[in-house]
Amino acid sequence: MNDNKLNECKTVFDIFDKDKDGKIAKKELGDVIRILGTYPSKNDLDKINETLKSDLILMMNFYKFLKKFIQRKKVKMI
Repeated sequence: MNDNKLNECKTVFDIFDKDKDGKIAKKELGDVIRILGTYPSKNDLDKINETLKSDLILMMNFYKFLKKFIQRKKVKMI
């Protein structure tokens, strides 16, 4: 991932990080990914969320988000 794409991801993530604690709600993940130009199905989003530690975790920090976004992009490229 080049610097421009990384900056774009961070900018979009920050828009959804309303209280500026470095986290977004899991329910906002689909919106963030769609803004970045990837259109996951509900099933895709469910799979991403399943990989998170538990349903008790309601927030995702930027680095977890970025990891999931990159993984998602790799799946689409195959």
